[in-house]
Amino acid sequence: MPKSRDSITASEVAVSVLRGRFSYSAETGVIINLNTGLPCGTEAKGYLTTCIHLDGRYCHIRLHRLAWALYHGEWPTGEIDHINRDRADNRIENLRIATRTEQSRNIRRALPYGVWYQPQASSIRPFEARAYVDGKYVYLGRSETSKGASSLVRAFFAQRGAA
Repeated sequence: MPKSRDSITASEVAVSVLRGRFSYSAETGVIINLNTGLPCGTEAKGYLTTCIHLDGRYCHIRLHRLAWALYHGEWPTGEIDHINRDRADNRIENLRIATRTEQSRNIRRALPYGVWYQPQASSIRPFEARAYVDGKYVYLGRSETSKGASSLVRAFFAQRGAA
């Protein structure tokens, strides 16, 4: 689909312009809009994005690509992979340039159903167990291992008679 005349691609925006508009914390992965003082990020297709306006044109940028550009001073040359598969975790240590093949290997190592890896939430028990019931996620607890969190999910559904 061709771009509208009113839009530009992210790579057309100079990183120096971005640094005048955004602040990035590599430790937390949070990007702050310097005009508003608020964190950036609207969910779109599973990724956090932001929109910038430049010379009467606009550009939607995924925050993980913006984080990379702000930290390294240049746009990434390839695709950016979230190492822990959490698309909201834009800490620089969680981002890497990866080929499609490398990303698909990362997907194949995906956690069991209902288990999320959240190292920033709890370094002692980073695996969270959740169940999707009646259109909502139900928090089931945390575990030191993915197997432990997966056991919580299985036990929950077994108790409900759905296992």
